[in-house]
Amino acid sequence: DESLREKVRLECPDETSGALLYNVLNLPHVRENIIVRIKDLWKLVDGAQSELSNLQQLTDVINTRQLEDVFRGVETNTKVLVEGAGAVQKSSTSLEIVQFILAG
Repeated sequence: DESLREKVRLECPDETSGALLYNVLNLPHVRENIIVRIKDLWKLVDGAQSELSNLQQLTDVINTRQLEDVFRGVETNTKVLVEGAGAVQKSSTSLEIVQFILAG
């Protein structure tokens, strides 16, 4: 707060036209308004950074869940393939027996 006030010091000029302009433009009031707006902007930036961090965490959670779903799907498909391979093996064995019986 004080650092902002110290960076820009507004002093009323000594000459008449400068002093008149200083008073008409109400520069001290304008300066205070600018300082308040800068503080508000800092707060908004901090809030936006916090929101961005929250969104990144949510994205990480969503990505993790999607990866888990993919892994579960791969695991299920692998089980189905293994079961299918077992069924093919049994069918192959049964076919060999039938061929042996028919061949006599």
